[in-house]
Amino acid sequence: MFEKLAARLRRPISNAFLTVFRVFFGIWMVIRCVWYIVSQDVRYVEHTQILFSYRGWEWVPHAPAGWFIVLMWISMFSAVGIALGIFTRFSSFVFLMTFGYFFIVDAATWGNMDYLFSLLAFILLLVPSGARGSWDAWHKGRHLDSVPAWTLYLLRFQIGAVYFYAGLIKCTPDWLLRASPIDIFLSTENKIAVLQPLFETPLVVHAFAYGGCFFDLFIVPLLLWPRSRRWAMALVVFFHTFNMVVLGLGNVTVFMLLATLLVFSEPDLFEAVVSRLEHFLKTAVGIIPGPSWMGFIAAAFVVAQALIPLRHLAYPGDARWNGDGQNFSWWMRSIHMKVDSKFYAEYDGKRVRLNPLETIAKEQSAMGKDPDMMAQYARFVASRLRAEGHQDVKVMVESMASLNGRPTQRFVRENVDLAALSADFVPADIVVPLD
Repeated sequence: MFEKLAARLRRPISNAFLTVFRVFFGIWMVIRCVWYIVSQDVRYVEHTQILFSYRGWEWVPHAPAGWFIVLMWISMFSAVGIALGIFTRFSSFVFLMTFGYFFIVDAATWGNMDYLFSLLAFILLLVPSGARGSWDAWHKGRHLDSVPAWTLYLLRFQIGAVYFYAGLIKCTPDWLLRASPIDIFLSTENKIAVLQPLFETPLVVHAFAYGGCFFDLFIVPLLLWPRSRRWAMALVVFFHTFNMVVLGLGNVTVFMLLATLLVFSEPDLFEAVVSRLEHFLKTAVGIIPGPSWMGFIAAAFVVAQALIPLRHLAYPGDARWNGDGQNFSWWMRSIHMKVDSKFYAEYDGKRVRLNPLETIAKEQSAMGKDPDMMAQYARFVASRLRAEGHQDVKVMVESMASLNGRPTQRFVRENVDLAALSADFVPADIVVPLD
């Protein structure tokens, strides 16, 4: 059985899908990087005194604020290299190290899609994505018109994981019985006013709740089965178009729509287009063997990406409420947390209300919803106050929250000195259990 599986993974398939996906991904990331540069959004780091680390990633050094725009330019040029296939693996590595750095260095600002972009860059680094329709192929005078099937399965797995785990986390009483928080999204984010009465109908809201859950859970099997693929792709188009037009989700849903259609199409769908490009580049068919260890790295990557989104099950407390294990887990709009946090510092026998926006940028406001980031903020403030000569410094928060439309309740326990918490504290120990 193992030999049959290995043979299926190694069987040659058309390289056209990989070429087209590489070009699509490169162009998309060029546009995204240009947008960050032109809009100056990345310059938020010039208005903050702290970047919030993911747990376990505290060791990543924080570059000076002025370097961030430089790193974004480097990301853009490396994305150009990916799109054109110029030193493709090196370009993918540079993009991973630069754009991935933005994601990993500040948990308060960058989100799930930035994580996905980093993972896809890693995959393009791993597979021979520059072996066809590229400057690399033209420069060598030969191209690779077939690749092992595992390269396609790896991309399908990564895109499919986003859907599956987003659906899995929706399998809760809140989503399936109360139709929450989708009822909140439909009532507060609807961009088409004429549809509002429809979205206030309980039967319709529950239909969307079940439909969204089932779509995420089963769209990948439907896309993989040839008999249902055409209808599944129509569902993909409807699902993402609805999210874009009605809920205004924008470029996130457009990327997932295009990436899904590209990756789950037949690998030779774009063969004619890529063959014409190869004829223009005047490259001959060649054999470019890939290192055998690439397959082992891909297997380890799959195992890691299958297990990491499940790690919240090993943590104490309700992860939907305390946030422990949500990162790197594809919790795509599956919960709605409304949190009001007020921070206070006690020192020299007095109590002072803190204004976080004096320390952090407004783009980092998600800090007030996450116990781990609250503690990082508190440790930073306490350290600064001690450096100013203040004594007996404590930093506390009065935090009230509502999950998925529930009545507001206390979020973090009263009188907890957040600054005294170690970096490896357990959020469930300071978060009031969900009523």
